[in-house]
Amino acid sequence: MMNKDLKELYNSKWNDLCNTLKPIVEDEQYKVKPAYPLLIDIGRWENDIQNEGWYSDADIRVMIFGQETNGWKGDSDDFG
Repeated sequence: MMNKDLKELYNSKWNDLCNTLKPIVEDEQYKVKPAYPLLIDIGRWENDIQNEGWYSDADIRVMIFGQETNGWKGDSDDFG
């Protein structure tokens, strides 16, 4: 259920993110380009079934956030 909510949130913001970043990505004056963000997903695959209960049912929940990837080096760098 949490992953579904996260996916809906990401989908509602994705086009705005891409439209905001596209001019930067296409402008040659910017030498360092933004990369796609790392999106939070709490699912863990067990026996070909995604399980998010390991996180949502835990007594203590910890989530560690990092920084962006600085490029995926491939077809994903299009923001289109």
